[in-house]
Amino acid sequence: MNPNLKRMSIALCVSALIVAGNSGLAGVSSNTVAANSKDTPLPLKIIHDSEAAYASLSSYSDTGKVLMEMNGRTLTTVFNIHLARSNLYRIEWEQTQLTATTSMTSRGAAWSAGDGDFFLGAAGIQRMKSPELALASAAAVSSSASLTVPGLFFDIVDLSGLKQLTAMSADLVQQQDATIGTVDCYVISGERNQNGLKIATTLWIGKKDYMIHKSKRVMEHLEKTPIPEGLDVATKDMMQKEMRRMQQEPVIYTETHENISINNSLKKSDFIHEEPTGTGVSR
Repeated sequence: MNPNLKRMSIALCVSALIVAGNSGLAGVSSNTVAANSKDTPLPLKIIHDSEAAYASLSSYSDTGKVLMEMNGRTLTTVFNIHLARSNLYRIEWEQTQLTATTSMTSRGAAWSAGDGDFFLGAAGIQRMKSPELALASAAAVSSSASLTVPGLFFDIVDLSGLKQLTAMSADLVQQQDATIGTVDCYVISGERNQNGLKIATTLWIGKKDYMIHKSKRVMEHLEKTPIPEGLDVATKDMMQKEMRRMQQEPVIYTETHENISINNSLKKSDFIHEEPTGTGVSR
């Protein structure tokens, strides 16, 4: 692989690793108690209403894009999502890595039609032990697009920053309302420091549907993060160098959700990712 592309891939994994750690990516539910009393600050009430809106859905579909920017490099991920109660999902993405001289595209997916959890990555199709592991694996290679809404829908993990913002309600700021496409949105922002990482999050939440139509996260001041065991020396060395580089410049994620469709009837076939004949499944 081109060294620049390999460096970006490793940087993406490092970033996903950090976010996963900060988001409790262990399959632990993060239930939020509603607090919509008259004494609740308006920004926090909007966030609680958004959480409640996702929890009330029977199904959800959308298309979207994540733009990840760091160290002068850009990674763009386009995705589509289909979710339904109680354990049905299909998330597919196409990712383009750009450097000054090279462009490279890769694809992946995570899905369950009720008879197992599957993940498609560089190593082919793998059967996963749980939806949490399938979604976590997808997040590590898809700029976390696969977990923002699915995490809220299934209440297993959240990379949108919405749940984390509820813990810092005193510091939440309601910005001027804005329009995303044709959707009038509340704009809520806040910052938190966690594990040596400062994360500034802004959410654009629809006034009528309370869905997240856009989110932006700026991650700064990365400190030492454990590197997974079992990596070869060259990859570990590059990962350590990338961590030091990321200490100098922020990593910016901008994610948009379009064509949102909720509470529609979906068939089992809507949750099956079709691969060409002959593609193996690792069990």
